[in-house]
Amino acid sequence: MRVGAWLTATSIQPRNLHITHSWGGGTSRWTEDFCRFDPYSENFVFESLTFAECYGLSYRLTEGRTLRVVREWTLQRPIAEVVVSHNEYAALLDRVVEDLGINHLYVSSVIGHSLDAYALDLPITVVYHDYFPFCPALNVYFGAICETCRRDELARCLRENPFSRIFRRHDEAYWIEVREAFFERFERRAAHHVAPTRGVVENLRRLDTRFERFDFSIIPHGVAFAKGNAFGGADDGRSLRMIILGRLDLGKGLETIRRIFDVLRCLADLYFVGSGQGGEAFASRFGVHVTPSYDHAALPEILTSIRPDVALLLSAVPETFSFTLSELWAHNVPVVATQVGSFAERITPELDGFLVGGADEAITDQIVEIDAHRCRLRRVADHLASRNVRDVGAEVDDYYKLQSGFADALERRIESRLASERR
Repeated sequence: MRVGAWLTATSIQPRNLHITHSWGGGTSRWTEDFCRFDPYSENFVFESLTFAECYGLSYRLTEGRTLRVVREWTLQRPIAEVVVSHNEYAALLDRVVEDLGINHLYVSSVIGHSLDAYALDLPITVVYHDYFPFCPALNVYFGAICETCRRDELARCLRENPFSRIFRRHDEAYWIEVREAFFERFERRAAHHVAPTRGVVENLRRLDTRFERFDFSIIPHGVAFAKGNAFGGADDGRSLRMIILGRLDLGKGLETIRRIFDVLRCLADLYFVGSGQGGEAFASRFGVHVTPSYDHAALPEILTSIRPDVALLLSAVPETFSFTLSELWAHNVPVVATQVGSFAERITPELDGFLVGGADEAITDQIVEIDAHRCRLRRVADHLASRNVRDVGAEVDDYYKLQSGFADALERRIESRLASERR
């Protein structure tokens, strides 16, 4: 009997606990989608509530599907960034696991948490949305994608790398201690390690050979949107409609956009959607439309109202996946993206998008060329229209396939509970 049928026949369900932060972004998107579309288990979320200079002051427990807050706690001794061990935190997490009857742990982020989360006596799946806690800069990027990270390099990164500025309360010795403890946690226990793209695993193993001990699974994220068509047609004789979707900051290409803005504006009407403060500098310019934030559920309507001909994704850091790329593809919008991280892995040039080098001239040359030969955009949009969207349900199924004993264990639980009820 399939798992779904068992769950229909009985109210008995296993329970997952998700360890994460409250920063939003792709990590929160993944957690919310997983909880919403998981038909097999009840899901709860244990998240650190982060504040400036103190990422683990308090914690919130919510029901994953309804987002109902179950309870909140404040620590007597807060966690500044991440700690190796913390008795108060460990006791709190143990109590949550016991009170809820948790069967499986998903760790998406330990920002504001203790590495005690990895030591719970539960089946565990570690999801690599970024490179923390190995990398306090989150993105393994310091002027370029990092090839090594020795002690002296880490010390300089903490002093000079703008991407590590949010984690500078401790020196390199502390972060090396965190790294050592991270690997020690998995020396004596089995765990599932999951990355959304192969590049994440390659980056980790290049930086530290101890990651080669981990048996990684690659499970791409799904998206919650149905297939749609927002492509604008890229008609000749008018300006392109170009969208820059998502938060625009240093890592997402803000400085590149600043430098090439005049060229972009000559070729296209520009739509900054969900850009946050990064888009405000362009708001007063003619032909520029800025929407700092939006309700994510309204994205299909927004894209359909704009009908973009092309999107720009000019991240400087190596994205581990990019929900934004998937969402644009789901709406048949061709993308010009920098040839780094998941973009280089996921995009096949001229088939489902366009890749460019990081140099400003290379980016503008590509855009000028596409503008002059818009049939290339139309061909890409036609291909995207013929391709299905990977949904969250397929992703959730892939996670459960990792748990080879899941179905058998659940069946035994159900049979035991039913036998007990008959007695």
